[in-house]
Amino acid sequence: MSFKFVVLFVLVYLLSSISHLHRAIFEYNVMDNDPMCDGKTDDRKAFMSTWREACKSTGPSTIMIPVRNCMLGPVEFAGPCKNIDRLAVLGGGTFDCQGRLAWKNNNCAKTGICNLPANIRLTDIINGLLHNITFLDSKMFHINIQNCWNMDLKNIAIDASITSLNIDGIHIGRSNRVNIIGADINTGDDCISRGDGS
Repeated sequence: MSFKFVVLFVLVYLLSSISHLHRAIFEYNVMDNDPMCDGKTDDRKAFMSTWREACKSTGPSTIMIPVRNCMLGPVEFAGPCKNIDRLAVLGGGTFDCQGRLAWKNNNCAKTGICNLPANIRLTDIINGLLHNITFLDSKMFHINIQNCWNMDLKNIAIDASITSLNIDGIHIGRSNRVNIIGADINTGDDCISRGDGS
């Protein structure tokens, strides 16, 4: 399963020694790892290489993703990284998960078996920020926040057909201090849902 990732955003993670967001010491441009970004070729390798480079850095880092039509299959940006305290996804990009192709196979509400991916899942993040991002047609939840603390979601747009099934806009589970400010959510299910422990 792949999804289009049309981007103009900066993925920033800062080390725990930084008390507020400011200019990163290390900058990594995903284009340095030669993605095709033609909207057809899977560009996971370039994105994962860039993430690994940034993850190894010893200071505040920024991953730059210029305006392109990149396509990624399922991808997990995970650590261990060096002392991450903040993650910010900023800027004007769109995550298009092309969920319309999968909605007819989504029997989660009936069977309890939910095998379809979320557009973006944030897990174990402390002091995170999503700002000015659009999410389209997820196969499952658009944004799934799990085990996070002090997350801000600002100016988020979420859009899916009203015929989509179990396609929550934002699902929050086992998390505290999640702030949603200026969200525009249009889905066929819950705009915002809370799971256990939130």
